[in-house]
Amino acid sequence: MQIEMNQLREESEASKFEMANKILQLEVALAEVEEENKRLKRIAATNRETLEEAERSQKEIIAEFARLKANNASLTAAHQKEVQRATSIKHSGVELS
Repeated sequence: MQIEMNQLREESEASKFEMANKILQLEVALAEVEEENKRLKRIAATNRETLEEAERSQKEIIAEFARLKANNASLTAAHQKEVQRATSIKHSGVELS
């Protein structure tokens, strides 16, 4: 009877030890997951900031492109007028000769 009690006590102690060990392992795993969560949140925040900056930059580039395109159209029109004027002067000069 005493032997059986000792065996049950040893099994109980072994079971308690295994449970305590398992709890510690789970606590460590939880801490690792929490740290990974924090790391991923930092990365997400950085990526969000980078995206916002890229979007601002894209808007600035689009606006600059529109300005350059308008400027190019204006310069092209002015150039065409000058070409026409030069051609007109050239033809006038030929007619005078």
